[in-house]
Amino acid sequence: MVKHIPYLELLAKVEELEERLATLAGMRKPDEVFIDATPEGYPVRILQHYRDRCDGRIEAHPPSPVYDIMNEHQIERAEVLDRALAKLKEEG
Repeated sequence: MVKHIPYLELLAKVEELEERLATLAGMRKPDEVFIDATPEGYPVRILQHYRDRCDGRIEAHPPSPVYDIMNEHQIERAEVLDRALAKLKEEG
């Protein structure tokens, strides 16, 4: 037998699960994104936006080699973005 769940209860449960997933992933719930698209400084703004959001880490209990690799790659991406931003800021 299928249990009927009222729509608002279902929405509340979805939101709760999204929050739990974000917490488990070491990330926050995504915000609405706005990046000024005027040409001057646009590449820096795009990269800075991404860089500001790539410090999250995944913590697993028990530890997971897959998550360890994902975290290492996240650190490497942050380093690449830091170098790219430094070069763009020097040029601009």
